[in-house]
Amino acid sequence: MPHLPDHLTHDPELIAAYAAGDATGPALDQAADLVAGCTECADLHRDLRAISTALPELPAPVRRRDFRLTPEQAASLRPAGWRGVLAAFAAPRFRLAAPRPLALKPCPSNRSSSKELPLANLPRTN
Repeated sequence: MPHLPDHLTHDPELIAAYAAGDATGPALDQAADLVAGCTECADLHRDLRAISTALPELPAPVRRRDFRLTPEQAASLRPAGWRGVLAAFAAPRFRLAAPRPLALKPCPSNRSSSKELPLANLPRTN
């Protein structure tokens, strides 16, 4: 394999973390060494710092449409009449329709099928 130029083996994400101030410990030392020893890494670091400095000065993008609802629009979207009554019963807070847990008595597990259950304990009908 041919020898790769030194810059191709450098980690650009490490330089980006260094430019953002996120590099710590050994990564910080390694990034500082790369920026100090490699002109291309120094250019990348300088460009990233320039972008992060200029970004807050840019104007906010102009919105073409306002997606906020006015109170009148929100009121018109609420169900009215019979649909309003039905919506109240379909609401998640409607407690009467909520499922209730049942306490079931566990069956003895030592029996293999229902055919083997003794019939002596059943009430007799005449």
